Order: sequence, then structure tokens, then C-alpha cells
Amino acid sequence: MKQTILLVLLCAGSVMLNISTSVNGQAKREKSKQQISGQTYKAPFRYVIISNHVYTPTGDRRDTSRFIEVLLDEKAFSEETLRQLFKLISQRFPKPRWLDVDVYPNLDQTETPEESDLAKISETTLRYR
Repeated sequence: MKQTILLVLLCAGSVMLNISTSVNGQAKREKSKQQISGQTYKAPFRYVIISNHVYTPTGDRRDTSRFIEVLLDEKAFSEETLRQLFKLISQRFPKPRWLDVDVYPNLDQTETPEESDLAKISETTLRYR
């Protein structure tokens, strides 16, 4: 009986800890969205980084580059938005120095992970025949 009560108390304590951690995490995320002025930050456009790869094609560290694919809200697609997006991404990922960003305004233009894997297998097969 004592073991059952102890087990129930431990489980309840664990649940309370998880709830507390979740609430504190949400509060921290909300607080981080606020600017010094006290207003909530809202980005001028919506985008999602759908892939982010760092590679060194020659094996020399100086040739290392980063390739990022971005899905950008089609309504926001403009030259100015692309300039702002590149600035945001280059600030977020300052290294390596070479940065290649592909931007897609439509999800249908991107590859699924399976399609991407198939392309790599095909390229490898063709390259080593």
C-alpha cells in the first residue's frame, strides 16, 4: 500500500513538473517575442527553412559552403522581401562564408525527403558508372 501511494505521488510530481516546465517554456517564448518597447514582434513576412546543409565539396575547409532552401509565403514574394530574407538568413548563419539560398513560393516546387534521397542516389550512380 505504501509503495502504491509513493508511486502515485511520484507520478503526480512528475506530471506537475512537466506542466510547470511547459508553462515556463511558453512564457519564455512569449517574452522573447517582445521588443524593448513592450510590443510583440511580428515579422513582415512568413517563411520556413526547409533544408539547411553544410558541405565541403573539395575536402578543404576553405571551400565549405551552406545550402539553404526556404519556403516563402507567395503573397510576400518580391525583390525587397528576398533581400530582407537573405539578410536574416545570413545573420542567423554567419558561417561558413559561402551561402547559397534557394527560395520557393510554392510547396509543390520543393522536393520531399524521399525525392531528394532518390536524386542523390541517381547522381551517385551516374557519377560512378
